[in-house]
Amino acid sequence: MRVSTSLVATIQQSQVKEKNSVHGKAIDDAYNNDRLRNRLDDEKSHDSKVARIREQLKNGSYKIDLAATADRMAQSLLNL
Repeated sequence: MRVSTSLVATIQQSQVKEKNSVHGKAIDDAYNNDRLRNRLDDEKSHDSKVARIREQLKNGSYKIDLAATADRMAQSLLNL
């Protein structure tokens, strides 16, 4: 009787571990999918900005904001 009870408990523990493992993998997969989706959105946004700037350069309407550019460069150099 004790052996069968111990065996049942071991099986149940194994099933719980397997269930938790599958659940953990699903969470990891969802996290990775979100990261990929965000990266793709960032790339689309970047491509859109590049296309907009390229068009402005062609039209001659592109203006450089010297103050903002200098500020960004300073922040980059100071690692802020």
